[in-house]
Amino acid sequence: MISHFGILWGRAEGGQSHDKANTFNGHEYILSQQRKNWPMAVKDAESRGGYLVVINSPEEQAYIEKLLAEAYQREKFEEPVWIGFTDEECEGNWKWVNGEEVKFTFWQKGQPTNANGITAENYAVIWNAISGDQKGQWNDIAGDSPMRYIVEIERKLGGQRSNKPDWASK
Repeated sequence: MISHFGILWGRAEGGQSHDKANTFNGHEYILSQQRKNWPMAVKDAESRGGYLVVINSPEEQAYIEKLLAEAYQREKFEEPVWIGFTDEECEGNWKWVNGEEVKFTFWQKGQPTNANGITAENYAVIWNAISGDQKGQWNDIAGDSPMRYIVEIERKLGGQRSNKPDWASK
């Protein structure tokens, strides 16, 4: 289903959209149709009651890769996407935008490097989400390039979206 914002992932058999198909562990995932730099993507995600995707496990990483593969099948989308991982506060100290503990990373070999030589590489992307030996791996880049991004929205009990995640009021 395509909304004014992006794609709610998931289809039932026969092409029918359904509300539960785009969730993993009670979280909804949306691939933006818009391209924004990292700071603007963060603001947009927050305005929608979510945050840039926070990947906490190999299972969640595999789920995100599956969703990006579906986007490739649907629209031949194979660009990098912003995720909610940054070391802008302290170089080399990577943190999730929602403040969760870092339990999992999936960096490409030799990454993160902060090595573009022009601007600091303080923001993470999933670089090549659909094929090859680096499928789904992360890279650090500068935050000024407009890219699509994945918004993660937590659901309350009963399937309702949270208006604001708990961390947003801190």
